[in-house]
Amino acid sequence: MDISKQCSRRFIAADFDKYDKIYAMADDVIDEMKWIAKDRYDDAKVDLLMNELYPGKNMDVPDPWYGPEPGYHDVYEMIDKACEAIVSKYK
Repeated sequence: MDISKQCSRRFIAADFDKYDKIYAMADDVIDEMKWIAKDRYDDAKVDLLMNELYPGKNMDVPDPWYGPEPGYHDVYEMIDKACEAIVSKYK
């Protein structure tokens, strides 16, 4: 999978005006989104990514940074499955 043309950027409050749905990988990220967006934060547009696979469980995607390499593969699989669920949901 070639990701060489992808780039990231910081979340900004205006993202709530631009996007219908915003996914976070972990609950602490949602806390940061609330802090950044202040009164523009829209809870109806935000969800944890893993809720697409496990509705209402509010599971974080684990951070594999401090573990062995197989942890990265496991996290990739989790994200891939959640993204496939999103595509199927909105198809």
